[in-house]
Amino acid sequence: MAYPLTGLNKRIIINRQGQPPFFPRPTMIFQRIAARPLQVRPTRFAADEPHMADQLSAWAREPGGLTGRDLRGCDLHGMVLDDADLRGANLAGANLTGASLRRANLGGAMLRGAVLTDADCSGARFAVACLDGTVAECCRLAGADLTGGTANGARWPGADLSDANLAGLTATGLDLTHAVLDRSRARGMTLQDVRADYSRWRAARWDHVSVCDTTFTRADFRQSRLADCTLDSTRLPDSQWDAARWCRVTLGFGISLRGAVMATVQFDACDARAIALAGATLAGSGRPTPSGRPALTVVGGRVTIGPRS
Repeated sequence: MAYPLTGLNKRIIINRQGQPPFFPRPTMIFQRIAARPLQVRPTRFAADEPHMADQLSAWAREPGGLTGRDLRGCDLHGMVLDDADLRGANLAGANLTGASLRRANLGGAMLRGAVLTDADCSGARFAVACLDGTVAECCRLAGADLTGGTANGARWPGADLSDANLAGLTATGLDLTHAVLDRSRARGMTLQDVRADYSRWRAARWDHVSVCDTTFTRADFRQSRLADCTLDSTRLPDSQWDAARWCRVTLGFGISLRGAVMATVQFDACDARAIALAGATLAGSGRPTPSGRPALTVVGGRVTIGPRS
């Protein structure tokens, strides 16, 4: 029995033993496909190829170095690029796992979707760089400059951002679980829908920071300083705030400080009229607050808890 084959206008023959169909002879369309050359992008290299390191070294010696180079999708895992000038380079989708980028200049670089897991980027400069969608698990970014950068949808769990400059950083959907941000400086930073549970911000400095729909479960903010900040729909349950200072901080609706330890926090001109404080230990209270949503009044740096008016 013969069956028409749609599109090729040929007939497939099935033998009497019920074997799979076969073509009696090759057709022109399959001949054309077989003759088509494999598409290979000549600017993509793998780090395990011998010429990769040589090629990067050659480019580095040229005028302009690696500035603006197209390294999209390159496999650069384990590469040593310390002090490299990669300003404006396109590293989208590049594999930089375990690479060393200490003190490298990646200002204005495109790193969307790049993998920086276990990479060492200590002291690197990412000013105005696009870090959207990057995966930087356990990446070392100590002392890095991320001024004006973006990290939307990035995953940085366990990353070390101690002493980092986060001024002007904008991040939506960023994962900072278990990240360390001790002594980091964040002026004008904007965080939205960020997950920062179990993160550490000891002695961090926030100035004009805006946080919305973010979670800081069991986060450590001891000795931190917050000034002119706005927190909306942010959850800080069981967070640690010993010796912290809040100055002109506005806590909007949806804030939760349940179970937070704030017995030695200094409040100065803060607005916190709609927050959940059940179980929190606040300065001046001497004991955890009762259940419910009591009002928090700050006068002269002292906290008074009373019934909601």
